[in-house]
Amino acid sequence: MTLILTCLTHKHIVQAADRRLTLPDGSLYDDDTNKAVFYCGSVAVAYTGLARMEGMPTAEWIGRCMKDAAQTESAMKEVASQAERHLRQSGAPDKRLAVVATGWGTLHGKPPIRPFICVASNFLSAEWNWEQVADDQMVVRTKFLNEDLPYLLFPSGQNLCRREEVSLSRSIRRAVEHRATATALARHLGETIQSIAGGGDARAARVGRGMIIHLLSRTAPETGSPGMILTPLTPDAHSFIYVSREGRTDRFQGAVIACNGLLVTGFGGGTIPAGGKGRIRTEMEESARRSPIRVPPGSTGYSAPCPLGAEGSPTIVEGELPMTEEEAWIYCRGQSGHLLLVQRERL
Repeated sequence: MTLILTCLTHKHIVQAADRRLTLPDGSLYDDDTNKAVFYCGSVAVAYTGLARMEGMPTAEWIGRCMKDAAQTESAMKEVASQAERHLRQSGAPDKRLAVVATGWGTLHGKPPIRPFICVASNFLSAEWNWEQVADDQMVVRTKFLNEDLPYLLFPSGQNLCRREEVSLSRSIRRAVEHRATATALARHLGETIQSIAGGGDARAARVGRGMIIHLLSRTAPETGSPGMILTPLTPDAHSFIYVSREGRTDRFQGAVIACNGLLVTGFGGGTIPAGGKGRIRTEMEESARRSPIRVPPGSTGYSAPCPLGAEGSPTIVEGELPMTEEEAWIYCRGQSGHLLLVQRERL
């Protein structure tokens, strides 16, 4: 069962989840399974429980449940309703499942925004304690960070022992008191997960060293730009960092993205090395070389429809190719648009 650590503070929210997938008998199935969803550019979602729902990976299934909802609470209620129906029909109502969402919102619709955690689960009690046996109903519960408290730490899935929880809480408290950057919070959560993964008790077989860590900044919604998600961790933006079981962060794999009826899976990439162009730029150049704009020998000016433009209303590109140049790279619309190659014809 996945270990999810969610930490709410009044400036940042950090959620860390391991990526190990085990079979019911405890044997390892995959150590790099995506268990995270990013909902509508502002809410991080992780799950613990069944690896697949209705024939698809659970993270993708959660995204499908959430993508058409207008706000987090209705999205989580849809997750709970669909999960309860699936568990009942599949004959596995005793399987424990928890979907943990966290983000920024308003309590009773009244500002200011506050950090919240919203859980859809069949084994979370009304007192917010994890039960050993699944109930026959999925219930959605929401909690906001109390204004009088500096932080809220909420472990899900695997339990932390008393010593681990006290140690992590102390680290978080010191970080908040000393106004440490949000990356310090992320480091404390990540190190706790990796310590358990490398430990000697039964949890080590269930928890992997690979992780995805989401950081949700209060600055993003307050400045009107909550929809972006960046990598690596960026204190003033919604961001994430992917960590493989070997400790690598590149190439990365991101969460399933769900919003406004859309679902994006297989989201990932990597950094471009110094001097490199990246796969997209390389593909653009290869395409442009297949359809260059020709300039006759002895001429400088060119005027031609963009060979990659829409039919019926082509964009006309115009300019000059200096006599000393054999080719030049341009864009059909100023600094953006299709990348084009202007090439001088040979005699």
